[in-house]
Amino acid sequence: MRRTDARPRAATDELSGVYRGTRWTNAVGDFIIGLLEDGTVVKGPISPDSNNCFVPGSTYRFFGSWTEHPKHGKSFAFVAFTLGLPHTREAVVQYLLRELRGTKSGIGHAKAHRLYDLYESDAVRKLREHPAEVAKAIDVDVEKCYTAASVLQVNAKTENAKIELVGIL
Repeated sequence: MRRTDARPRAATDELSGVYRGTRWTNAVGDFIIGLLEDGTVVKGPISPDSNNCFVPGSTYRFFGSWTEHPKHGKSFAFVAFTLGLPHTREAVVQYLLRELRGTKSGIGHAKAHRLYDLYESDAVRKLREHPAEVAKAIDVDVEKCYTAASVLQVNAKTENAKIELVGIL
């Protein structure tokens, strides 16, 4: 993980996304405002010697917090970032099975694999944020998918780390 400054700051939120491009950098080159493919604006400090540290089309994980500017709107202010690697099939499936065990979500081994087939490493986020769409796609009762989404929402901030750990184990 690249730490962009020496001052300790609490990174309370995590955001993952595909980098689309840079909107602005300051003259010194130690601060950047960028845009993700989903339209989210990210901003934060970078190392001045890391020319073009963000590659369009690559996935990154940002650690920081959401901010609201009266003129420019909502953005994610990061204090650190790292290149995001896609989660493996087995890690996503095992994470879903562990998190949804005993919830009567209708998502067992076969449906978890089907989720991965459809959404790949983004399957957990897709289920958490769009349960009605997922219910239709994998043929599960919509209420059960909403139950699964609410369970997954509880650990959304640590979800990437947990999936990575499951993948390692």
